[in-house]
Amino acid sequence: TMAALGVPMRSLFRSGERAAAIMAERRAGGHDLLVVGSRAPGRRGPQLAQELARQREGAPLLIVRPAGLTALE
Repeated sequence: TMAALGVPMRSLFRSGERAAAIMAERRAGGHDLLVVGSRAPGRRGPQLAQELARQREGAPLLIVRPAGLTALE
């Protein structure tokens, strides 16, 4: 986990439209980096990444994929 690597982090659970909830938390918390996981294609992860890329308001967006998963799969 990130904590084991000495990276401060926290997990939050929210309801509502995903990208809007994430962006509201980014603004409220003053976060300077968005990190999202992306699962296998066909699931909703790539859609969320696209939504965040459009709404990210200048914040860098890091998309983390499972080991062995390429962008073309």
